[in-house]
Amino acid sequence: MSTIEQLKVYLTAAKNDVNKDLKNVEFLFDVKTGRKTKRDIEKAMSITCHGDLAGCCSPEKECGTQLAVCEALGIDPQELFDMKKAAVDTWLKIEVLNK
Repeated sequence: MSTIEQLKVYLTAAKNDVNKDLKNVEFLFDVKTGRKTKRDIEKAMSITCHGDLAGCCSPEKECGTQLAVCEALGIDPQELFDMKKAAVDTWLKIEVLNK
C-alpha cells in the first residue's frame, strides 16, 4: 500500500472517530437541555471509557468525556467520586469483617 493510500485509510478512520465523537457531544447537549429518560442516562454513561460512571477516574484526571457526561446528567464529578470511594470503603470493611 502506498503512503498516500495509507494516509487516506488513516484519515478516513480519524474522520469516522471525529464524527462519532461529535454525535456523542450533540447527544449529551440534548440530554443536558431536555428531560432525561432512563435510556438517555444509560446511553450517556455508555459514552465513557468504561461504559458507565462507576469505572471513571477521579475528577483530578480532568477527563473531558467524564466531565461532559456528568454535566449532561447534572452530577457533580467530585460528589460522584466521593460516593464511589465511600461505597468501596464500606464494601472493603464488610469483606474484612466477614473473614
